[in-house]
Amino acid sequence: MSRILLFGGTGQLGLEFMGMAHDSGHTFFAPNRQLCDIIDQRSVTAVMHEYRPDWVINCAAWTRVDDVEGNPDAAFAINAFGARVVASAAREVGAAVCQVSTDFVFDGSLGRPLTEWDSTNPLSVYGKSKLAGEHEVLGIAERALIVRTAWLFGMQGPNFIRTILQKAFDGGREAGGEQKVAQLSVVSDQYGSPTWTRHLAPVILTLLSRGVWGTYHVVNSGRASWHDVARRAVRAAGLDAEVKAVGTGEYPVRAQRPQFSVLDTAALRLLGEPELPRWEDAVDSYVAQVMAARATATGGGGGIPAWMTGNGGSGAGAVVAKSGGEQGGS
Repeated sequence: MSRILLFGGTGQLGLEFMGMAHDSGHTFFAPNRQLCDIIDQRSVTAVMHEYRPDWVINCAAWTRVDDVEGNPDAAFAINAFGARVVASAAREVGAAVCQVSTDFVFDGSLGRPLTEWDSTNPLSVYGKSKLAGEHEVLGIAERALIVRTAWLFGMQGPNFIRTILQKAFDGGREAGGEQKVAQLSVVSDQYGSPTWTRHLAPVILTLLSRGVWGTYHVVNSGRASWHDVARRAVRAAGLDAEVKAVGTGEYPVRAQRPQFSVLDTAALRLLGEPELPRWEDAVDSYVAQVMAARATATGGGGGIPAWMTGNGGSGAGAVVAKSGGEQGGS
């Protein structure tokens, strides 16, 4: 059993770790921001010395990539300097550090799945700040694990699939309650690796328990566009919605996205670990759980509850609807 200090415990992946704490055999401690601000060296060091973890997992990040684009200092404070603070404090107590990173460190210009050894070239402030965070951890921590992932969705917190289901549900209701076909337009020319946090979290724990260090890509297998994901989610939910494919140019955003950032899990494969399930199967299982939770929360009817809604967040894609759109980072 290992003692794990978790930063970013209120995000999708952090909550996934906390949810599996009992069955994993590990003990987790996730300090809130009031107790421990990731950019405050003094508070991070104090928590590190008090808890004395074996492993530190840093999920904390500012992932709203369009907001980040206009706030580079704040982005680098959280995504890069925060990683420096965590790695430095972890080094003092001899803890290994896992830094969760993103496909946004690539420019997506190669048009093929990207391995851990491909050159990075981030296009956005978000991507640059996350790459800087990788460098901080690799340069400071005695034992450093970088896990790049992408297009996350989980049972807690906002994400692209939840937003799609909400818009499909809301768009399929008239003011008087009469059903209609929801109309959604979703970007179809950006490709990536949709990943369920429930599949990602156990692999991170496996890598830490095996004592392997360096950079690994961990994503569900296969490739998809945001349009592919939206159509799959709507179909899995049994919702009546028309999902129209649109180009990136029809959905202007502040931060540039990599067009083809599908991640190849080459290092994981060479390590002998099995690849994660196909993204289609992950989406189907995830949506089934979301809809089952909705049915329980509403007694089998009514609207989608508040916990299912929300914009932005990790893994959010591009969706255009009457109520607006959103597109975030991984």
